[in-house]
Amino acid sequence: MKIVQVFATVLLIAGMALLIFACLAVMQVINVNMIKGGWIAPAVLGGIFFFGGLALMRNLVR
Repeated sequence: MKIVQVFATVLLIAGMALLIFACLAVMQVINVNMIKGGWIAPAVLGGIFFFGGLALMRNLVR
């Protein structure tokens, strides 16, 4: 169980980092002309990691 908890924590942290990166990319798109849609990949990947880690944590608590 300890390995699953560590894996869930890593997924949560990676998801949060990617979501923050995606937010920064969106803010740059608004202010500076950047490749359109450059924020979509980190946002989707961050969401998958974040909600995957959240689901693992939720299952561990039960």
